[in-house]
Amino acid sequence: MNPSTHIKRLEDVAYLAGRIGWKGLTAKEYTQEGPYFLSVHGLNYGSEVDFRDANHISQARYDESPEIMLREGDVLICKDGAGIGKTGIVGNLPGPATINSSLLLIRAGERLVPKFLYYYLSSPAFQALVQERIDGATTPHLYQREIRQFPIPIPSLIEQQHLVTILDETFEGIAKATSNTERNLADADELFDSELQSLFDGVESGGKKYIFSEICEITSRLVDPRLNEFENLIHVGGANMVSKSDELIDLKTAKEENLISGKFLFDQSMVLYSKIRPYLMKVSRPSFSGLCSADVYPLSPHKGLLDKDYLFFLLLTKKFTDYAVVGSGRAGMPKVNRNHMFAYNLKIPNISVQRDVAQRLNRTLDAREQLQRIYLQKLNKLYELRASALRKAFSGQLASKKMVAATVQVPAVADTTTPAFTADILAFAYSKHQSANRNRTFGRVKGQKVLHLVESIGGVELGRAPIKDAAGPNDSPHMRKAEAWAAENDYFTFVQRHGGGYDFVKGKSFDRLYAGALARLATHRGEIGRVVDLLVPMDSEEAEVFATTHAAWNNLLLDGKQPSDAEILYEARENWHASKLKIPQSKFLNALRRIKTGQLVPTGSGKRVGGQEALL
Repeated sequence: MNPSTHIKRLEDVAYLAGRIGWKGLTAKEYTQEGPYFLSVHGLNYGSEVDFRDANHISQARYDESPEIMLREGDVLICKDGAGIGKTGIVGNLPGPATINSSLLLIRAGERLVPKFLYYYLSSPAFQALVQERIDGATTPHLYQREIRQFPIPIPSLIEQQHLVTILDETFEGIAKATSNTERNLADADELFDSELQSLFDGVESGGKKYIFSEICEITSRLVDPRLNEFENLIHVGGANMVSKSDELIDLKTAKEENLISGKFLFDQSMVLYSKIRPYLMKVSRPSFSGLCSADVYPLSPHKGLLDKDYLFFLLLTKKFTDYAVVGSGRAGMPKVNRNHMFAYNLKIPNISVQRDVAQRLNRTLDAREQLQRIYLQKLNKLYELRASALRKAFSGQLASKKMVAATVQVPAVADTTTPAFTADILAFAYSKHQSANRNRTFGRVKGQKVLHLVESIGGVELGRAPIKDAAGPNDSPHMRKAEAWAAENDYFTFVQRHGGGYDFVKGKSFDRLYAGALARLATHRGEIGRVVDLLVPMDSEEAEVFATTHAAWNNLLLDGKQPSDAEILYEARENWHASKLKIPQSKFLNALRRIKTGQLVPTGSGKRVGGQEALL
C-alpha cells in the first residue's frame, strides 16, 4: 500500500450492527421456512458465508431488526464462543437473512471495497488485535465498542480493488493446492482401511471360532489416583486418544489432572479401547504403565491365543466397529456395553499368522502416518501462505500480479534472529504465565529455557549459541541483547528480587509494543505457544531440568549414539555441570518421562550445547 495510506477507525468507514440482547431468539422459535437465521456455523466453509446450516425464523421476528438485515457484500465476524474472530463475506443471498447474537455485521462504507474490508479483517494484523483482547479472558468476548475503535488502513479505492484482484488470484491457487492435498490425505487413510479389511477378511475365513470373552478379558482393578503409589502415573482418557491411530496426546499424571475418582491400572501388555462413541475408533497400545479412565477398557489378550498387536488392529476393523456401534445405544453419549463387547463372535487364525498380519499392518500404518505427516505439514504451509499473502498485502509487499506465483510457492520468513524478536518471545511467555497466575515462576532462568526450547522443539532459529551452564542450556549474551533492547524501548526489564532470582517487570511501553508483538510472532506463534504452554505449569527448577535433559539427549544423538535412558540421565546430570548433582535424579527421570509421553523426543536436529569447562 501507498505510504500515504490513511489509518481510520473502523466505525468511521463502515456500518456496524449486532443483534440487541432482548431480541435474541431461542431454538423453539425456529421455523421450517422463512428468513435465514445465521450463526457462526455459516463461517466454517470458506471465505463466503454459507447458508447450508442456517436455521429459519418467522417474518415477524426478521422484520423487528432491520438494522441487521443482510445485504450482499456484508462482512460478518464472530464476537464470542469457540469461533471468535472468524470472518465471512456475504456472496449470493438465497433470500432474506439475519444474524444471531454471536455475530457482528460490518458493512463497507463508500470509502471501502467490501472484499478489501473482508481481507483486512481476516489478516494476521487484525486477528492479532482480536487475540490481544481475548487472551487471558475467562469468557472470551469481543465487544462491539472495541471493534468500532480498531484501526483499518484506507488506500484509494483503485488500490483496494487492485489488492483484492491479486489476493483473489493468489487464494484461488492456494485453494486448488489445498483441495489436492486434502484428497491425498483421504487417499492415505483409505489405503490403510483397504489393507486392514483385506487382510482380516483373508485370515478370518480359515480361522477358529471364538467369543471375545474367550480370548480377551479385563483384569485391571480400580485404584484411587490420589494415593502416593498412583498419583505420578500417566492418565489416559478418551480425549488423549486419536481416532484410528496409536497416538496419545496431551498426557498428564493423575496428580497434574487432580483426579479423584477411581481409575483402572494398565500396563504394556494391554490394549486400550475407548468405549465412548465407538465410531471414533480410538484404540491404543501403550508402551508404559499408567491409569486409564473408566470410559476406557484396558483389554488383556490371552497369551498364546491372541496377539496384542493383532487385537489392536482387530478393534479398528469396520466389522468390529459396526458391532460396537449397535451395542452403544442411541443416547447423547453412546457407550459400548461391556457385556455386548465380550459377546462378539469372531474367527481368528493361529498366533503365528496373527503376528504376521500385525507386522504387515504395522508397516502399512507407519506408511499412512508418514504420508499424513507430509500432507498435514503441506496443509499447514498452505494455511501459512494464505496468512503470508494477507500480511504482504497490508504491508505494501504484494504490489503486482507477478508476486502471486511467488506467494503461492514461498512462505514469508520473519527475521527471527533480532533482539526485538527474542524480546517479543519473552513478553509473550510472561503474558501466558501471568494469565495462568504463574508469573512469579517466570524469571531469567525460565526465560532462557523458553528460548532454548523454542529453537530445539519449536524449530525457530533465534541465532543462539547455547553452552552448558549451571542452570541448563544457556546463551546469556544473546538474551542480554534482547533485554538491552527491551530496556531501551521501555518494554520490560528483569529485576533481581531479594533472596535470589529475577522478576519480569513491565515497562511503560509494554502494552503498546506487546500489541505489535502478537502480529510479529504470528508466523511462528503455534510453535512458540506450544513451548510456552509446556513450561507454564513448571517451576524454575523443573524447567531447567527439562531443558537440560532434552539438550543432553540431543547432544548424544548428534554424537551418533542411540542412547539408553541411563546414558541420557548421566549426560544431563553427571556430565553437564557440577551444580546438577545437587538436584535429585528423580527429577531428571520425571523430565525424561515428560519428554517421552509428550512426544517431544529430540531427533538430533537441534543445536549442540557445548563448552562447560569454564563453568566448573
